[in-house]
Amino acid sequence: MHRTVRLAVAAIALCSLGAGSLAVLDPPGAVAAPVDASGAITSAAFGDAVGVNVHLGLPGTSYADFPRVEALLVALGVRHVRTALPRSPTPQFYSEVLALAARGIRTDLILGSAGAPKGSSVGLTPVATELARIDDHSLAPALDAVEGPNEWDSRGGATWAAQVRSYQATLYTDVHADPRLAGIPVIGPSVANIDHAAELGDLSASLDYGNVHAYPRGQQPLSRLSVELAAEQAVSGTKPVMATETGYQTAVHGSGLQPPVSLTTQAVYTSWLYPAFAKAHVVRTYLYELLNGQSDPTLAVEQDNFGIATAAAGTKPAYTAVQNLLALTTGTTSASATATAAGDPIRVSGVTGAPDDLVVHRADGAWVVMLWSVANVPSDLSSTRSLPAGSASVQLRAPGYVATTYRPALQAGPLHTFATGSTVTGTVGPDIAVVVFDHATPPGTSPIPAGSASSVDAFASPFQPAAAPAPSSSSTPLVVGGVLIAVLLVAAAIVVARRRRGGTNRGTAAP
Repeated sequence: MHRTVRLAVAAIALCSLGAGSLAVLDPPGAVAAPVDASGAITSAAFGDAVGVNVHLGLPGTSYADFPRVEALLVALGVRHVRTALPRSPTPQFYSEVLALAARGIRTDLILGSAGAPKGSSVGLTPVATELARIDDHSLAPALDAVEGPNEWDSRGGATWAAQVRSYQATLYTDVHADPRLAGIPVIGPSVANIDHAAELGDLSASLDYGNVHAYPRGQQPLSRLSVELAAEQAVSGTKPVMATETGYQTAVHGSGLQPPVSLTTQAVYTSWLYPAFAKAHVVRTYLYELLNGQSDPTLAVEQDNFGIATAAAGTKPAYTAVQNLLALTTGTTSASATATAAGDPIRVSGVTGAPDDLVVHRADGAWVVMLWSVANVPSDLSSTRSLPAGSASVQLRAPGYVATTYRPALQAGPLHTFATGSTVTGTVGPDIAVVVFDHATPPGTSPIPAGSASSVDAFASPFQPAAAPAPSSSSTPLVVGGVLIAVLLVAAAIVVARRRRGGTNRGTAAP
């Protein structure tokens, strides 16, 4: 990952992108890596790079409340979900997949491995059975892709690799031979332990996309990605790759393979996970997961706390961070509104601390610059309000554009708006910072004049507490004593002054 802000190059390249280079999956079909060599991306392509895991048709869990699942997905702004085809699917499962498609949300369907707990002797569901279910219920138009077995290295026993190789070859052949499914991409199998990828061997002829589960193990989002991608090459070769699982769990009173983080730390990391993975040429990233699987008041069960929303009560800060980010990158007009730009509207200079970046060109003509520092933060951050402003500084200039700054993990609304002709300077902290360059001024904002812009840290929130710490309790007596001494000195000075004025008046009045 190059840690250099290259907004000027990205903006120029973005103007020349054709519709075919970053295709939206409509109708279903292959999609190219979301970011080209210059670092540019369209808003439609960024939306296609964002997904989230769900568990449709799973009774006894929070996902059984489908109206809530649907409402959360629509409000989040995500267009892609991933779920397994159950071993014994109910009519409700099929109706849920179709209902999401009707809302513009399509599904990556995991085949073969559902319902097989670790250590069981349950085999893979035959490919023919799975594809017949898809065809019989006319699911193809609702699907983004179908996917090979999920983490079968932890479930399939000593012969797991041979089982997966055979299954994946049959899956690929049969999907592309079925005229009802022929346009649907096939994602390769995943492994629970990336060290096992080599045991699968080269499956590149039996997949359209490679597959990694790039969990950061409680660290910053990119901490494991390069290792996972390198190992996956043994399976998928030079084929593009999707990260079908990644994320953070918040069971802070427990332990697990993925160390827990606080709700705030989850939000901070999740705020820049999607653009960071897209910048690394991961075609699509599915966060694990939408909901906590079960209610866990003790916060001790790892598997029940990966959600960006709770099992019943509401959303977590990470949900709001993603929702805010997607709203900023989507804009307000339809994709049919063709945006044009003459030349390169964005200039960058004075970069220190080397933040990373991704530039999005929205369909309404606005430019969205996302900036983040690739750094670890404490796993127990308690509040986004206390986040430091950051140590990386950037300067951005876009002639003719109003610049508005945001920090989606901190708040939904803007931080500052700068008049046209401003050079925007700010410090990029551990959460994502966003600058939207638009010709329109956001409602309810008063732009800072260009002449005053350099004196404002564009990413400092007016709602954050002052950086200086409050005096500790041990220093309070000294502070109080100092105040009393100051009061006494002022009082004494006043008395002396009055006596002097009185003596002078008597002297002049005497005969």
